[in-house]
Amino acid sequence: MCDYCGCREQPIIVRFARDHEELMHRARIVATLRRHIEVEEHDIFPASLVYLGPEDWEVIESADPEASPS
Repeated sequence: MCDYCGCREQPIIVRFARDHEELMHRARIVATLRRHIEVEEHDIFPASLVYLGPEDWEVIESADPEASPS
């Protein structure tokens, strides 16, 4: 699209531009969430298996009753 003919003011183009902005915003949120999950799965959880002992896991599981399968 250009900046001189007024095409950006056409209702359908305005709507599509808004949709595009919303999709880009959601894509950034998804990318951030994906990075967060990858750090948990590949860094934090494996490290916790190495560094936390049985007593530590008991404390963690007792803090959240749903964390431990019954």
